[in-house]
Amino acid sequence: MGSLLGNSNYEYLKQNPYDKLVRKPYPSELDFFKNLHYPVAGMATEDNRIIINPNNGLNEKQNNALKKLEASRIYMKQNNLNPNLDLTPGQKQFFNNTPYRDLPNESKQSMISRFLVNDYGTQTTPTVEQQRYTDYIDMLLNNWIQNYK
Repeated sequence: MGSLLGNSNYEYLKQNPYDKLVRKPYPSELDFFKNLHYPVAGMATEDNRIIINPNNGLNEKQNNALKKLEASRIYMKQNNLNPNLDLTPGQKQFFNNTPYRDLPNESKQSMISRFLVNDYGTQTTPTVEQQRYTDYIDMLLNNWIQNYK
């Protein structure tokens, strides 16, 4: 008899809590990933699910972070959270080169989602105010996903 965690009946203990939001991409979504001119690792969908680009090249740890990032976007959208935060000049410059250019609320949500998983692709670290908000969202998100059915 193997160890308790070595038993395949306990695989669920290793699952990412955000896995319950993940679904397989539809053929049209797979085409979307293939036809983009910039890389998209995954995304939150209109049906409040997460899809992962099967060709994103990420390892398991990175995909788990991606799931949390996308789950936070779903959470903020479902709860109409509009971060009342100022963007730094560097953050504004970053978002000017993205589809969020003319979407200030979505820009802030995207930034907070990235900070949640220590993705500083916005070319900046959070301000004190942004970090406080990120910590607040992290607490709410953890409670939400634990109770998500």
